[in-house]
Amino acid sequence: MARIGVVLGRTYTRQGLERHEQLKRAFQFRKTRLRAAADAGSRQLQRNQSLDLTPELAAERQRRQALEERLEVLERTINAYDERFATWLYNARLAGLTIERLNTSLPPVARRRSDSR
Repeated sequence: MARIGVVLGRTYTRQGLERHEQLKRAFQFRKTRLRAAADAGSRQLQRNQSLDLTPELAAERQRRQALEERLEVLERTINAYDERFATWLYNARLAGLTIERLNTSLPPVARRRSDSR
């Protein structure tokens, strides 16, 4: 929690962070991955020792694993957005809104010129 305060310049409680759905999902995903990595860690260590990987190959393997984790996070995010869109579409249809109405552009922003003098 202290680290979050340093990075964001604001403190949160655990319960406050729990209310942010994206943070909650990311935390749960990372926790699951760390548990799986702990279980697989000893197997991978034995495999790496038996293969005698060069430092370059070990680094590439680690980079690949990080990319696979990132891909999984992005896929989960896309799925969450798809679910949210489906909910919005259903609710819009119940409210009698058409796709054409939903796709109308936003009105222009009324900006006034400010004098810099």
